Amino acid sequence: IYDNYSDGVEFLIEAECSHKKPVILVSGDDAALAIDAQKIVLSSKYHVPYSSKYSLDYLMKKDVMNEMASKVGINVPKSVLLCKNEPNPLSFPLLLKPLVSVDGTKSDIKICNNQNELINYWENSKLNRVLATEFVEKDYEVCILCAKTNNNPTIIPGVVKKIRHMPLIYGARSYARILK
Repeated sequence: IYDNYSDGVEFLIEAECSHKKPVILVSGDDAALAIDAQKIVLSSKYHVPYSSKYSLDYLMKKDVMNEMASKVGINVPKSVLLCKNEPNPLSFPLLLKPLVSVDGTKSDIKICNNQNELINYWENSKLNRVLATEFVEKDYEVCILCAKTNNNPTIIPGVVKKIRHMPLIYGARSYARILK
């Protein structure tokens, strides 16, 4: 076990592997970024999850995710990159969250119902910019889990029905069930 991600990645680079190429499965965003930063070196010894077209730090940006979803016909709520001390162009309530998850914590995810709550958010936040989205009340979300390797077809091994705990008082809480 290592105290930081760079030491863990260095161990993987220096490690001797068996005759079979191991797969690296990453469970956290910080670890995923550390692996992605060394994906070229690591991919010679491991199967590493990465995109040949985009960097992971680019794909982790929520505004990029929204843009990609819109381009393929998925409805997404109106969203803007909102900086501290800038006017809000959207209608309340707003869902505020770090643009990239590693820039903040779950406690940085808040629903602001009015201008006073937005001002309070900025006064108590260490963030200088967030993704502001017009909040949509919904019964559940659907998460599509997928994978693609090289030129092979995309595999969708599962779909998850996610139910968010509302109201979001502190961070994000959810429950999920795998759909068949």
